[in-house]
Amino acid sequence: LSIKSEAIAEPLHIADGLDDYITSIEDNRVEVMGLSTGYPILDKVIDGLIPGTLMVVAARKKMGKSTLLTNIAANVAVNDGLPVLYLDTEMTFKEWRDRVLAIISGVKERTIKHGGFKKDKDVYEKIMMAKEYLKKSKLFHHYVPGYNVEKISALYKKYKYKEDIQLAVFDY
Repeated sequence: LSIKSEAIAEPLHIADGLDDYITSIEDNRVEVMGLSTGYPILDKVIDGLIPGTLMVVAARKKMGKSTLLTNIAANVAVNDGLPVLYLDTEMTFKEWRDRVLAIISGVKERTIKHGGFKKDKDVYEKIMMAKEYLKKSKLFHHYVPGYNVEKISALYKKYKYKEDIQLAVFDY
């Protein structure tokens, strides 16, 4: 009975479509398969952020995980122009926005937080340029200190539909 069942698909032989596959890739070299993280060495090791995969960044407390993730999210949103949703259990929107402004502008986060930088023309211009880059981007942040799986899933689905996010970050 199970031998004749049509409910089970037949396995593919390794040579099925092999000629066409080889032809399609033989002249088209790709350096990184996924989205660039903005870190060429990391991209080379992990082959970029490959769509449909889950990447886990793990380390002890205060080792820079959130900074790394924010840098990657900003790179994808600003440099690649792709929509990114960053869900954060630790940093409020204001705290996170100050960090992103610092990353994009190259101005110290402390300088941005403390304000009064208009007197320094170089710093002011860097921040204004970063502001324009960020206004054109689709970089979204949501502070979720009391999260649950259903809420996280609903937010990702909503923004996939609403903004077609290409990178989702959950910073816990």
